[in-house]
Amino acid sequence: RSIGQILRPDREDPSDARLLWLGARASGEVDSGALGDLFYGLDGAWVGGDETVFGFDSCADSDTPCPASKRDQTHERLSSRRHHDVGGFAIDARMTLESPLRWRPAFTLGYAFGSGDSNARRGEDTAFRQTGLHRNNDRFLGVDRFHYYGELVRPELSNLHVVTASVGYRILHSSSLELLYHYYQQAVPAPFVRDTKLKADPNGRSGAIGHEWDMALGLEEWEHLEVELIGALFLAGSAFGRTRDHPDDFSGNLAQGVFLKLKWNF
Repeated sequence: RSIGQILRPDREDPSDARLLWLGARASGEVDSGALGDLFYGLDGAWVGGDETVFGFDSCADSDTPCPASKRDQTHERLSSRRHHDVGGFAIDARMTLESPLRWRPAFTLGYAFGSGDSNARRGEDTAFRQTGLHRNNDRFLGVDRFHYYGELVRPELSNLHVVTASVGYRILHSSSLELLYHYYQQAVPAPFVRDTKLKADPNGRSGAIGHEWDMALGLEEWEHLEVELIGALFLAGSAFGRTRDHPDDFSGNLAQGVFLKLKWNF
């Protein structure tokens, strides 16, 4: 693509990349005696390659040099093109203790980290990014699968620390209840969170994204029907506070959501 090319927004691609991912996984189970059974998992990944990032200006802006016939909001002009190398890494560690206590609660602690771009001016983007095929969806020891980085935030593991704590219970005959907490902190303060469900953008000055609490209830008491009910609450951190360049103040705001999924198996 050449600078000055006029495109419709649905024809734009903000970046082109040639990337290679390498990963490794270790998992297992340890008998902790009277404490119960300990399950652990550790994932590590590296991404490398090169990327070209494109910038666009709206033709509706009077300062953008576009043909008169395309001077509207349905056209944009390619204004910049930047090439850099990519090299980032990520880890995801989790351990779950299935205790012998009443109702056999399972306690989970997890930590995930995706590197951020701390040296963008040196011609290399060190931020990790996932493949685009990821779902970040799994279950701990219950019957229900959920987004283990949070149901509301649902971030891509890029430029981010995610700390997770949960307690889960097996209930009835074949059901479970999971209570989860997540804390989010950017590795490098940036004015965006990659591929998140949040509509607001952070201010780029603070890295404290916020906290999320989830409740995941999975019911599989019937031969054909599975029910999944999830409630989620997110508290925005100082990364969404007001600054000179970020006039909107969402710090301390709450977002909530309820998700219901029914599955019928034939």
